[in-house]
Amino acid sequence: MPVLSTSFAEGTLSARPSAASGNNGRYYFATDVQVLYQSNGASWVTLTTPPPAKVALNAVDTGGGIISWVNPYGLAIIVFKLVIDVTTIASGACSADFGTTVASATTVSDNLIDGLDVHTSTGTFATIDQAGANGKERQKLASGGWVTGSKDTGASAALVGSAYIFHAFA
Repeated sequence: MPVLSTSFAEGTLSARPSAASGNNGRYYFATDVQVLYQSNGASWVTLTTPPPAKVALNAVDTGGGIISWVNPYGLAIIVFKLVIDVTTIASGACSADFGTTVASATTVSDNLIDGLDVHTSTGTFATIDQAGANGKERQKLASGGWVTGSKDTGASAALVGSAYIFHAFA
């Protein structure tokens, strides 16, 4: 753990020492997740939220083929917004589902956005206004759980863009 001063250190989240009376008041910046913590002597208190995860959209028609992102934090998170930025539409009719799952990276889920048309137009589409029948604005995601995007209908050929997963620690 590189120590930058007597009150500030940085390193990966997994390398963060246990909170103890000896590091009470000390700050730790987890470089791999971009989050700042402070020890209160008994636990580490989160001072910042992680930045949104940016994941490229893939034109792959299998479960989790469009996106597959694993919660890397070792604790539960709340996905409070998902934004899909379609920069190149699918070449034919296609809708996609996006959601959370604890099963695997290839599990189809539609509990964030259900049946998003990714062929008609480019643009940004979010959980707040594009949830569809089964989608919700936010979902809790366990440690090691996944946010996946999968073809619902049609084919995703030529689809290009990004997904932005906004989240906070639960």
